[in-house]
Amino acid sequence: MIDLLNRKLNVIHYLTQTHNEVFFEKLEQLILNKEGISKNEFVPFTIQELIKRIRNVKEGH
Repeated sequence: MIDLLNRKLNVIHYLTQTHNEVFFEKLEQLILNKEGISKNEFVPFTIQELIKRIRNVKEGH
């Protein structure tokens, strides 16, 4: 069984490759609803923040 870190990396990789706006919108809504956040409260990452988070995950932090 693939460990959680590898599963997360696989999801990140898939999301960076997808161009399906409908799928992405539904996934975004699912996450926001689960977290109890409205779309107006959602603040996206900057590219630099996203890259930093990906590097941290890869390094195991």
